[in-house]
Amino acid sequence: MELIKGRPLAALIPPNGLPAKLVLQYGKQIATALAHAHDHGVIHRDIKTSNIVITPAKQVKILDFGLARVSRPVGPEEETLSLSSPEPVAIAGTLSYMAPEILHGREADERSDIWALGVVLYTKWRPASAPSKLKPLMN
Repeated sequence: MELIKGRPLAALIPPNGLPAKLVLQYGKQIATALAHAHDHGVIHRDIKTSNIVITPAKQVKILDFGLARVSRPVGPEEETLSLSSPEPVAIAGTLSYMAPEILHGREADERSDIWALGVVLYTKWRPASAPSKLKPLMN
């Protein structure tokens, strides 16, 4: 396991939010990391500012894949791995970062991570007001 030195993004956001330049810089890195995970069939399911660490070199690292799931097999195991399950979909993640479809009981997919990234980008600018601004979208 790799030791990541840095600080959680949540701890770096000042009361007035981050400058737009940093939001874009970090946002691009987060999106690239998520695209890499999604290309390998991995859905994180808990993207949030406390699961994103910024290293001293200003590099983004996404942590805590404890809730992650394989969305689809990739590679040779594709032919033998079954993803169907008779179990109901469990809601997992952090409420204020969840996509509306998850709250309605549907399964998380790549779009759920992208929704959470959007929440992260928005909260980097205006952390105090984000949850209340998102509530109408979840109804």
